[in-house]
Amino acid sequence: MKIVEYTTLQQIVDQLKSCDYNTEEGGPLVKNIAFIALKKMAKKEKEEGDLIRIIKRIHTEHIRDLNGDQDDDNTKEVKE
Repeated sequence: MKIVEYTTLQQIVDQLKSCDYNTEEGGPLVKNIAFIALKKMAKKEKEEGDLIRIIKRIHTEHIRDLNGDQDDDNTKEVKE
């Protein structure tokens, strides 16, 4: 039996949600306060990851501008 490795909180949330856990005493997992907190953490993790990717892209573009690189989509010239 292979154990799946999770790399994000969202993957864990999705897996738990897909199981449709439900107990008589506690009700459905999706209404559990700890599960709701986990979902919020996953959303924040994704938003922070998106922000980091945007910052890295802007940084890379800025470095290219400083170096005088002209190989972006708007300024490519056909080289023969």
